[in-house]
Order: sequence, then structure tokens, then C-alpha cells
Amino acid sequence: MKITLDMVDEVMRRKPCDYSVARAALEATDGDILAAIEHIETHETKQTGTTNNEVPLGTKIMNWLRRLHATSLRISKGDRLYLNLPGTIALLVVLFTWPAAIIAILLLVIFGYRFTISGSSRDKAVNDNLNRAADQVSRVVNQVANPDPAPTTTPAPTAAPAAEAPATGEATPTTP
Repeated sequence: MKITLDMVDEVMRRKPCDYSVARAALEATDGDILAAIEHIETHETKQTGTTNNEVPLGTKIMNWLRRLHATSLRISKGDRLYLNLPGTIALLVVLFTWPAAIIAILLLVIFGYRFTISGSSRDKAVNDNLNRAADQVSRVVNQVANPDPAPTTTPAPTAAPAAEAPATGEATPTTP
């Protein structure tokens, strides 16, 4: 049976190993993916006496980059979506322009834009934290922009008491 790249990728996805190990296992099992995975496991056990569950560093990095690229950063305000970037692009922008990116992020948060992350297994918790932080910034900005007037403690002015009329019953003269 002809061994295809998809078959090798499937074995490598299910059992982290090098390309050459996955291809050799598929060739030894005539293209049977499940048998190839079992072949790799038994070969590792025979070779070392224990199963090697350590994933190579290159595989870890590639898996991390795949997950990062599947994650997206979204910037919106109200119901309008302004930017939707894959995580890898967002990370590169922040890394290469970090001073300007930090200032831009702070300004966007101050002006009421919301950041959300989607595609991650933990996106709900991350988005809850981002929303809480944005709400806190919005409250502070509103307090600075619209300060409440301080309550006055001085009493309101009262009318002066009217002069008493003379006891003699005479009318007081008024001047025009």
C-alpha cells in the first residue's frame, strides 16, 4: 500500500514522533494507522524498556503555534467588530511594535473598545477577566470625565427677619 503524507501526519498527531519513525511504522504495517501506532509503542518499549511519552521540542512548538493560530483576537465596540486577527499575527505585532502596541491597547481600552479571544479552550475565563478589567477602566474613565459635584455643607441663605411695627399702632411711613 502506498504511504501518503496524510497517513504519516495522522500517526504523528496521534502518537507524537518524528516523520521517519511514523513512516517506518506505516511501512512495517502496510499502511494500517492503528497498527503503526501500536508498532511505535512496542518498538519504544523494546528499545528502552519503558514507553517514552516525552514529546520532542519541535513537536511541542508546532502544536503551540497551531493552537495560537487557531485562536483569534477580536477588537470590538458595542456590536461592531473592528479587527479580527489570528493569534500568531497578534503576537507578532505586539512583539515587534511592543511600545506602540501597549499604548494603542491602553488607548483602545480607555475609549471603550473590548478585546475578546476565541478559539481557545479557556477563552471563557480569559474573556471574563478581560471584560472585568475593561469594566473597571470604564468606571474610572467615567469618574474622571464626569466627577460628581461635592455636596455643600453651608446652609442655604435665609430671609432677614421683618422689622417689627411700633407698638403704638402707628403705621410706618414708606418712602417711594
